[in-house]
Amino acid sequence: EFFDLTQLRKDENDDPPRLHIPLLGIGPNALRKGSGSGTYKRPTIRMSGSPETGYRFTVQHKLDEKHRRFSPALKKLNEEMAKSGLLRIVALDLGFSEVFTDDDGNRYGTRRERQVTQRGVTKTCVDPSLGDLLIKRSKILYDAGRGRGPLQARARNCTDKVVARRIERCCLSNGTLRKELHANEEAIDSLINHAVNELIKRNPANVYVVERFGEFSYESIPVRVRRWLSGWVRGKIIDALKLKGALFGFEVVEVNCAYTSQRCPVCAHVERANRNG
Repeated sequence: EFFDLTQLRKDENDDPPRLHIPLLGIGPNALRKGSGSGTYKRPTIRMSGSPETGYRFTVQHKLDEKHRRFSPALKKLNEEMAKSGLLRIVALDLGFSEVFTDDDGNRYGTRRERQVTQRGVTKTCVDPSLGDLLIKRSKILYDAGRGRGPLQARARNCTDKVVARRIERCCLSNGTLRKELHANEEAIDSLINHAVNELIKRNPANVYVVERFGEFSYESIPVRVRRWLSGWVRGKIIDALKLKGALFGFEVVEVNCAYTSQRCPVCAHVERANRNG
């Protein structure tokens, strides 16, 4: 990042000279004023000195590790690897309770606590994980379907057509259900987008490897868990990764999930007798 300084004294072309000074370690709006409050505070820069002794610039806000930019940045990493001919590959395990987990064990899209200040009162809010949102969606559909059955039967068997139309219009309308499902879908899309952005900053790579899933067999699985898994948005997660890959210049490779669990993560052994499951 850079900041520009303009002097009051003009140069030969009658233009005020500008100084283009790089500012390392600080991104735009990097310092947050009140976590979760939605307001940002830019770093204040104080200039001291004179033309004879030289100028000194001081950043007046304290910079700790959580305020620093993630390093190395993805663009810088790609440039260095392109020069050296290296290729960095990161494996991702798509999850249900979280969006995915990388090969370093970092989980993305989990529950997060944040401080919110409203009217001078600070409270702790917990953002839901991907699993929480998927379970909520399953519950919305289940409750809506279970409650609509008796009403549909009553409207179908009612001899009074006016009452039947009133039941269909007032009790069987999908307006509220559509709003709830739309809000849930928007929350899932936002969570996936934040998880992908965090992955790019925290663990940048040239290639991200994910598992390619087909159809699942739901035998011997409880009905409640089947409803949860039927709404798993693994395709949406892969699409979000591919979209970011087109923007930032990395590739997303899908591999057969039958071969992703052969290598032991502890000893790197691939013998079949060494695996359980």
